[in-house]
Amino acid sequence: MNQDIESGSAQIRSKGSSSLFINGRCTWPGCDSCFEEYPYFLKHLNNDHAFGDKAIAQWKIQQELVQHLENQLIVEKEKLQAMHHHLNLPEHRSVHMRAVSDWPGRLSVSGPLSMVTYGAAESVSKGPAELGQQGSWNTPVPNLLADFITGLEYYKHTNVRPPYTYAFLIRWSILESPDKQRTLNEIYNWFQRMFFYFRHNTATWKNAVRHNLSLHKCFVRVEGGKGAVWTVDEAEFQRRKGQKLNR
Repeated sequence: MNQDIESGSAQIRSKGSSSLFINGRCTWPGCDSCFEEYPYFLKHLNNDHAFGDKAIAQWKIQQELVQHLENQLIVEKEKLQAMHHHLNLPEHRSVHMRAVSDWPGRLSVSGPLSMVTYGAAESVSKGPAELGQQGSWNTPVPNLLADFITGLEYYKHTNVRPPYTYAFLIRWSILESPDKQRTLNEIYNWFQRMFFYFRHNTATWKNAVRHNLSLHKCFVRVEGGKGAVWTVDEAEFQRRKGQKLNR
């Protein structure tokens, strides 16, 4: 039996799943379970995060998170280059700048930058009302940067506003729930549980959440016996996303 566990551990390590087990803690999105040894984590991974609708939904959300972070990296690199030109920095002073700009490797981006990055750029520069009207669904970038998966942990423990739109976060919250639905209060609690910023700043962000729920047709309010819950109309979301891609 122990030999089977060790064999499974080696196999899953070879596939890169060690990124899901850091400092004795499971880093699967929304999971903070701790384990003293890797075989126990492996058992937890196979039991609690096995292939299924919930795990697939979480994987898709994680993929979109990485795409958001890719977009943000492109925006910041362009900003860095613009600052360099504005300051007319001599070549010998820009060596370090080039090194930073090239890490972790050039992204190959197809299409104009403005088309690719509008989702991430607007999420950090515009207010809640404006975010609700545009820039809520980002355009995917061809490459995925696995190194940026840990970015979520950064925003979970640091008082920095996450670079994701409210609509994106609301959808993530709902799809991650077991029944693919949440009450408004459950959405609030998810925001606070997942991000330091929403736990320690004024609650004006709750107005933005309500605004986005009302604005976007992909969020559907369903009346139930225990009160209203919110669900996601994936067909409407994909249609909306397709419109953004074709603009």
